Amino acid sequence: MAKNDSNLPLLYRGVDETIEVVAVRNHYRDMNYLGLFFLIAASIVFMIPMMFPNTVRNGYEIIIYIAWSSAITILGLLILVITNIIYLLNRPKISN
Repeated sequence: MAKNDSNLPLLYRGVDETIEVVAVRNHYRDMNYLGLFFLIAASIVFMIPMMFPNTVRNGYEIIIYIAWSSAITILGLLILVITNIIYLLNRPKISN
C-alpha cells in the first residue's frame, strides 16, 4: 500500500501495510457523548421539582424524581466507565 492512499476505506488507510484503526475511535467518542447526555438529563430531572414546584403535589413525587435522577446518573456513569475501560484495553499498540 502506498502512503496516504485516499482511495482506501477509512478503516484500512495506513502506512506500509499497517492497519490504523481510525473509525473505531469515533464509536468510543459517541458512547462518551451518550454517557454525558445521560448525566445532563439526570441533572435536569433532579432540578424539575425545584424549578417548577407546582409539578410536585406531595413528598412522594419528589422521592420519585430523585429515584429517576439517581437511576439515570448510575446508567450514565456505567456507560462512561465501561466505554473507557474497553477503550483502554483495546486501543491499538504503537510499534516503532
